[in-house]
Amino acid sequence: MKQKIVKILISLVIVSFALFFVSSEWQNIKTLRIHNFSYLTLLVPSYFIFIAINGLLYLYALIPFGYKTSVELGLVTSFLGSIGNIILPLKGGLVGSGYLYQKHGKVPLLIFLMATAALQIAVFWLTSILGLFSLFLVDASVLESHWYMAVAFLGLALGIPLFFVLNQLFHNTWSKFLPKSVAEGLGGLKNLVFSKAMFSILLLTLANLFLMSFNIYASMKSLGVDVSFAKTLASGVFSSFSILVSVTPSGLGIRESFLYFSSKIFEIPTLPLVMTGVIDRVITLFVSVAFFLVTFKRVKYLLNESNESARTP
Repeated sequence: MKQKIVKILISLVIVSFALFFVSSEWQNIKTLRIHNFSYLTLLVPSYFIFIAINGLLYLYALIPFGYKTSVELGLVTSFLGSIGNIILPLKGGLVGSGYLYQKHGKVPLLIFLMATAALQIAVFWLTSILGLFSLFLVDASVLESHWYMAVAFLGLALGIPLFFVLNQLFHNTWSKFLPKSVAEGLGGLKNLVFSKAMFSILLLTLANLFLMSFNIYASMKSLGVDVSFAKTLASGVFSSFSILVSVTPSGLGIRESFLYFSSKIFEIPTLPLVMTGVIDRVITLFVSVAFFLVTFKRVKYLLNESNESARTP
């Protein structure tokens, strides 16, 4: 309960900062225009692939727990979950995905949440490695003035596997001092690490991290801002950690705050970078709703079948 209160308080502070930023920059925001529609159109297939890969990640994450679900279920839950995350707070899309996996894929909700937590830890580990790598691609002056970022990424890259190994050696003794979701993730991480699915998870995660960075790059280009891919990669990796304190719908205001601070760190024009968060939500919603409408009959069948199974004694 205390952890939830702390998360909500942190989120309120960040959202307040975001609102202050919008009010102070409102006149500049009104001057923003789309200058290159070709980059904007590239975002549609890119986001489609990004969301589809998220669905595949859940499929692979569940395999080590003994559950093989269909690609169709993974895609449907991923796209519907994306809509839920935009509309609902507290990662409401994840709850809906868990319900579908439980009712249609026969995956117990506890197993789904454990696999999800383990997947997120694995993703954060790879993200920290990529973040460290991206810092060496940007200007040397950025790395020199913000050396603590390299230390933080290196700490995560080494700390997560070290903590996992030591926790296993001491029979999960340290897990009781961690938040429940993290403890469950560490418990489930053992299943992932020693499975054949781990290699696929790492490749898919790497692909999505590059897609996320490309989405920021293309969004900046569409706004007429010249920026290097290395800087958008570093910014994308940094902003991905916003999910840790995301309690608002789609991390509204929270991801923008991370983008704001990353613009200062990596010397990227602030307002256009922050506005990529808005473009992100619009394109994600458009792609997800379009997928839902095109496959409506099949999605309706899956949802109805799930409801029928829920009523079956």
